[in-house]
Amino acid sequence: MYEEHVMLESPLGPRVRIEGKEYDYFCGTSYYCLHGDSRLIKAACQATQEFGLGPATGWDMPPLREVEELAATFFGTSAARYIVSGYLGNFFLVHALKDDYDVIFVDAVSHYSVFDAIRSVGKPTIPFSHLDAEDLEHKLRESLEPGQVPLVLTDAVFPVTGVMAPLADYAELISCYEGILSVDDSHGVGVLGEHGRGSLEHWGLSGEKYYAAGTLSKAFGGFGGIIPGDDRLMEKIARNVRVPAGAIPPPVPAAAASAEGIR
Repeated sequence: MYEEHVMLESPLGPRVRIEGKEYDYFCGTSYYCLHGDSRLIKAACQATQEFGLGPATGWDMPPLREVEELAATFFGTSAARYIVSGYLGNFFLVHALKDDYDVIFVDAVSHYSVFDAIRSVGKPTIPFSHLDAEDLEHKLRESLEPGQVPLVLTDAVFPVTGVMAPLADYAELISCYEGILSVDDSHGVGVLGEHGRGSLEHWGLSGEKYYAAGTLSKAFGGFGGIIPGDDRLMEKIARNVRVPAGAIPPPVPAAAASAEGIR
């Protein structure tokens, strides 16, 4: 059945216009209403006037470099990779890390982008019950062969309910297997943690076994995905992932607005 879409006719803010009528606005994922902020709009317009809509080539235009540098500083990492959509973040990570794990364990209610990423990488996959660390423990014990390394995939914050996955429990369970934890933190970055760095910071998880893919299109008010990490992760992304850099939406204004949102 064809899904009808409601038409939003104004920038996001406390008041919005929807199909000709004014409403108080309490929904969506623009957590700080930055999508309608004049500073972000100005940054996008200035970048478009100076650099055009996109590079039509590689990643060496200033707004694209700037958003990665600002993101790395914000997240406290040595580097960050800006990608054209937060949807692709899980895809990037499962492929970048594909030589480091053997079996995927995934929360059964994870976002569809998580499952799309899993299907694309072709690794053995075992779902565990939603938010259930005990079931994950059981599946790890029953499913892994000696020496196999698990990758646990989950939403960090589930968007419909707002419930947070018990990441600290998952991390403890996989530690004896030298396992990896990778989370979709689209609803956590910019919101959770002492410095707003997201769910891993909230749970006190850091190091080479913990990874997060986020988005700049929610709390930060821009567009595109972001993957913070160290230089080794960036090398793995460059080696194992092939996604066009210049795909829509226009990357220059999107990057410029996202950089302003991080500021």
